Amino acid sequence: MLKPAAFLRTTLPLDLSQLAAWDSGRYHSIWLPDHMVSFWPDSIWTPEFTDLATASPSPHRYLDSLAVAAAVAVLTEHVPIATSVVDTVRRHPASLAQTALTIDHLAKGRFILGLGSQIRPHIAKRFSMPWSRPAARMREFILAMRAVWDCWYAGKPLDFRGEFYSHTLMTPMFSPGANPYGNPPVFLAAVGPQMAEVAGEVADGLIAHAFTTERYVREVTLPAIAPQVITALRVTAGLSWLVVVAAEMIAGRDGLGFAVWVARNGLRIDLLAAAMVTIGLIGVLLDRLLVRLTRVPSVRWGYER
Repeated sequence: MLKPAAFLRTTLPLDLSQLAAWDSGRYHSIWLPDHMVSFWPDSIWTPEFTDLATASPSPHRYLDSLAVAAAVAVLTEHVPIATSVVDTVRRHPASLAQTALTIDHLAKGRFILGLGSQIRPHIAKRFSMPWSRPAARMREFILAMRAVWDCWYAGKPLDFRGEFYSHTLMTPMFSPGANPYGNPPVFLAAVGPQMAEVAGEVADGLIAHAFTTERYVREVTLPAIAPQVITALRVTAGLSWLVVVAAEMIAGRDGLGFAVWVARNGLRIDLLAAAMVTIGLIGVLLDRLLVRLTRVPSVRWGYER
């Protein structure tokens, strides 16, 4: 059964009284907006247009969504919590990695980090930050943040060197260690095809704009993420086939993997070679079938970032 999602206002006055009802199992998730200025025009912030105007004199009294998400994480037990969306331009990959990890610990693995970019006037004039190539910056931001998480979670050396961000130092005293719930999922808000392509490559999910139509998703968004999906299918199919053969060799009683094992133990080089050639041909055939998807006319490869 498809469950609805709850939308928690992060404006003053903050109302958390509905959290118990939203955590009852009826709702799929709780989403928290992250803004410094509302998209509501002041001219229509009246009781005639919205009941919210009776609770607050202004639509622009936003609080930090990540701080509110931490409170929601403590006050709930079951429902996933997501930001919609955190502007990366006014944050840093390493600091946001720590903040998201903190909230995920409080939520016991229920936190979803929703990220988004901003348009040039807001970036340059509101935040006094440099603006250039937003899709490329977003891609590198997510990869840099994941590199920090991998350093903490898997103990990998931190050696991320990009065009916009560089992280090469993580001493043990500044590492919180592995997250028992794994790294938080990262969802990316995408409107244009370049950002949608980035979402398909480095994010765990895509957040469509509220104004997005079904036609736009079909004609713009899906063709943009299709190359990443096709690539993932090709890699997954190849690895899955290898896993099947390996499983047959270890614990199977039939199949090509078992045939390789029997031929090897019986010193039947002819059967061993035949089985290995057959395994390779099947792998090539699977890949060739998936390669046909790359020739679909609507699929767009290689947007310039």
